[in-house]
Amino acid sequence: MRARETFDVVGWLKYEAADTFSFRIGSSQAFDLRRQETSGGNHGTMKPATFVFVLVAALAFAKGPQRYSNLPITSTFASADASGANADIQSDGLGSYFDGVGGVTSSLTTNGYGGILWGDWQFGTLNSTTRLVSISFANPISVASGGTATPNAPFTIKNVTAHIEDKCT
Repeated sequence: MRARETFDVVGWLKYEAADTFSFRIGSSQAFDLRRQETSGGNHGTMKPATFVFVLVAALAFAKGPQRYSNLPITSTFASADASGANADIQSDGLGSYFDGVGGVTSSLTTNGYGGILWGDWQFGTLNSTTRLVSISFANPISVASGGTATPNAPFTIKNVTAHIEDKCT
């Protein structure tokens, strides 16, 4: 009887030369292919095509499920709405905001509620030394129009460091 030989391939694939080819992906799946006997009673060898097929299949599933990360996006703030009225949140005048450029964060977060891939919008200039956001309190909602108190804004229009989080999910 031949001694059993075991070879580790890539740390998770085992080839036992005496009788089986087996491998495990993660902790839940195991595969086993028995070696074939030849007519002379000697141990045969696994066909190369079978070995390649099993190896390719194992590599395809070895990484496990793909994990997504936040989706970087470009944020652009309009100066006015469709009717031409000034917007309350505007750009600082330096153009669009790109995620990761100049300390700006602008992305759709992953793993949103309801199982959607990318959901909530995250935007911020908290880490930026060059970019701000223009905020306007020039158009308060008066008590006559449904406001709850007479507004007393800290400023009318100002460029400020900002963080905006829009919960879309």
